[in-house]
Amino acid sequence: MTKLPVPRIVAAGRGKSVALGPIASKIIELTQKRRPTILYLGTATYDREGPFLAQTRGLRSAGCRIIKLDLGRRHMHQCDDGYDNDYEGHGPSRGALEEAFDKADALLASGGNTMFAVRRWKMLGVDKLIRERAFHEDRPLVLCGGSAGAVCWFAHGHSDSNDPMNVPTPDPSLTDEEKRNWDYVR
Repeated sequence: MTKLPVPRIVAAGRGKSVALGPIASKIIELTQKRRPTILYLGTATYDREGPFLAQTRGLRSAGCRIIKLDLGRRHMHQCDDGYDNDYEGHGPSRGALEEAFDKADALLASGGNTMFAVRRWKMLGVDKLIRERAFHEDRPLVLCGGSAGAVCWFAHGHSDSNDPMNVPTPDPSLTDEEKRNWDYVR
């Protein structure tokens, strides 16, 4: 029986927590490189620039090279239930995805909407790339992130993805009661 390597995961409580010095240092240490390349997936924050800058600040300050791979925002369209993805397979090519993953020593997933990110990754086959690379014999990726970026590495978690305000453009017709009355995903 082949034994898989144990994945190296740094899971923080908030998306911005990965920018804190001790957490960024742990991510770097686990890559076993002085200045690793970090692949940032901002899918859970719809690839917005603000969360990207906040969540990568500590790693950038430590001299890490950051590759930002946009998988969601440019490829979204309006659907009946809010924003969703273009299910026609639009997004980076398989070759572009593999090239970005090949360069990475760690994979940093943003905080945000866990369900949106995981669903989009499955659509594009990114979930398979993550599993392949996290368990790679010679060069396994370090998986890291805060909030949604921490939950996404596990089979089960607790998420606020059903919060109607946790989408790029909340429905302006929602009442205050509707904004407050939602359930966590368990």
